[in-house]
Amino acid sequence: MKKLPIGIQTFEKLRKDSEEYVYVDKTKQIYDLVSLGSVYFFSRPRRFGKSLLCSTLQALFEGKKELFKNLWIEKSDWKWEKHPVIHLNIAGIACSTSEELKDGLHEEIEANAEKHGVDLGTIKTLPGKFKKLVRTLAQENHVAIIVDEYDYPILGHITNEQSAKEIREVLSSFYGVIKNLDKYLRFVFVTGVSKFSMTSIFSKLNHLKDISMDYRADDLCGYTQEELEGCFPDWISFVEKKIGLKKNALLAKVKNWYDGYKFCEDGAFVYNPFSILLFLDSQKFENFWFRSGTPTFLMKLIRAKKYPVQNLEKIKATSNELGTFDVGKIPLKTVLFQAGYLTIKDYQEELYTLGYPNKEVASSWMSYLMDELIHVEESEFKGILNELGKALKYDDIDCFCNTLRSFFSGISYELIERPIEKTFSLAFYILMKAVSADIYSEERTNVGRIDAVVVTEQKIYIFEMKHNKIPEEALKQIRDKKYFEKYQLIGKPIVFVGLNVNSDEKNIDTNWVVEHI
Repeated sequence: MKKLPIGIQTFEKLRKDSEEYVYVDKTKQIYDLVSLGSVYFFSRPRRFGKSLLCSTLQALFEGKKELFKNLWIEKSDWKWEKHPVIHLNIAGIACSTSEELKDGLHEEIEANAEKHGVDLGTIKTLPGKFKKLVRTLAQENHVAIIVDEYDYPILGHITNEQSAKEIREVLSSFYGVIKNLDKYLRFVFVTGVSKFSMTSIFSKLNHLKDISMDYRADDLCGYTQEELEGCFPDWISFVEKKIGLKKNALLAKVKNWYDGYKFCEDGAFVYNPFSILLFLDSQKFENFWFRSGTPTFLMKLIRAKKYPVQNLEKIKATSNELGTFDVGKIPLKTVLFQAGYLTIKDYQEELYTLGYPNKEVASSWMSYLMDELIHVEESEFKGILNELGKALKYDDIDCFCNTLRSFFSGISYELIERPIEKTFSLAFYILMKAVSADIYSEERTNVGRIDAVVVTEQKIYIFEMKHNKIPEEALKQIRDKKYFEKYQLIGKPIVFVGLNVNSDEKNIDTNWVVEHI
């Protein structure tokens, strides 16, 4: 059984002994990319395979045909012409200050010059060195420039606007050289997580074609269902036996956990490669990707904008809104989409609807929100989720509500907002999302809004939550406004649950009411 390429970002290392590691062949997509154009920008979330893609492009333009043995492109009409390649890995540069970033960029250019045997002479400026390197290499052949994680220094300072702007100016001056060297270049490829607007870095790189939401690049990174099953059959069989699930059941569960990323309206769904590889290696369903980086700046944005997290799955956006932003104005939905916490769920009338891509992201994000917003530790949170999940599975509403009471009683009174029902509504939403139930918060009907609708495999629960009243009033509102009519065609049993939030106790009352229809 071939090894899993965990943590390997170098194409040559993967392919030097092609029998050692599994490699998902993306060379057809790469061939189409380099045949149709020559200057690209491409964004994807972190740990999505961008660095391996950059390394593959480098090997391709360096004409290393032996590394592409038995891959799609070997049998194509690719000419295997050798080009000098300048490969800049910006994520590897120290950038705590703008001056440190400048020093790091100098070192990157000098390292590329040394690799190619180019003498930069007495040139002192960063743009000057870059120009000299490209012009000298172009005497051999047209040059390919590959920039990996171009935005890494800015994202590291995104919560400090002044520092981020200083970093941005350094990068803008540096990248701006590329456009004026066009006659010397064969190919330019710039990757990152985010795309900053035309008023900043991309004002000088506005000739790049952004393929981030282009259907022709939808599966350039990430694994499709076909690739998962076609490239990892031995590992899938191994996991089947290890955890005792039949193939179809296993693949369905894997899909629910790690699939679901979609980057254009007509694009394919793709798996997060980082999570898939670690899952196959560990044979455990865990939150691998989310743990690899904590989105602290996102929480600062949510707090600053006072954005209701219950509405994150209902966000509408245009292609322009999803495409760019600037340091001084950071739209939450743009960042969440580009960073991979939300993905495209629907597209109608030039508007995208966003949602969580899969269980891994949804449950991890909910756990993180619970800790950050309500200060409940993960271990306690997981215990509550187990109890709530069992209660929903066996339709035990008394156990469900008692578990909610136990949970709410552990929230510090200092964190409970006025009006109190807002805190409880937020906590309830997070709990239901984390328990993998479909929850619709503040669900609209033609006669009003339902506090929450929870859909499980077996039933539909309609929750109405009153404040300092009696639960029967909540039940009456469900009946009088016929909230249930919207869900009768689904064909599942419907359960009404009326609750009351007691301000004095800072909890739900024990006299909840339940009605089955």
